[in-house]
Amino acid sequence: MDLHTDSVNFRIQELTRGDVSSSYKMYGDPSNLASLNLHDMHPRSWYSVAWYPIYRIPDGHFRAAFLTYHSLGHLVHKSAKVDYASEDASIVSPVVGLQTYNAQGECWFQLRHGVNQAAGTPILNPSVILKERLRTLGETASLIARAVVEKGNQTSINRHPDFEFFHSRQRYSLP
Repeated sequence: MDLHTDSVNFRIQELTRGDVSSSYKMYGDPSNLASLNLHDMHPRSWYSVAWYPIYRIPDGHFRAAFLTYHSLGHLVHKSAKVDYASEDASIVSPVVGLQTYNAQGECWFQLRHGVNQAAGTPILNPSVILKERLRTLGETASLIARAVVEKGNQTSINRHPDFEFFHSRQRYSLP
């Protein structure tokens, strides 16, 4: 039993039954999720995952929380054949956006000791690469969470409540 898969399946069933708060803004008919084929999804479809510490880790005092954004669009256009019936089949959905809070001062985004800093070549400097990657992940999270959506002749501005929550609590920028 895969806890993550079971949780996703539970959420999909919850949406298809209509067991969601009326304060959520949804586009389309959630009952379609029960029979939706990945190739039927819009190329700009995405989902987010909020990561919170649920218990104290004995070796450290970690309080950081993360909101990751994942694109389903790159999966829609994949033409490689995959045996989804295989028990070992998996889909990789890389992080395309990131928002954090309480991450300052923790080890999540620190380079490991012994990483070559490639002095004199800033393009190859791991700390420069890390800083730029975190900047672009934060920028992408903001773009996804606050996107302007054109639907027919109407314009709607997306406001993702989880993003707004994380953004309002982020005091410092990451390295």
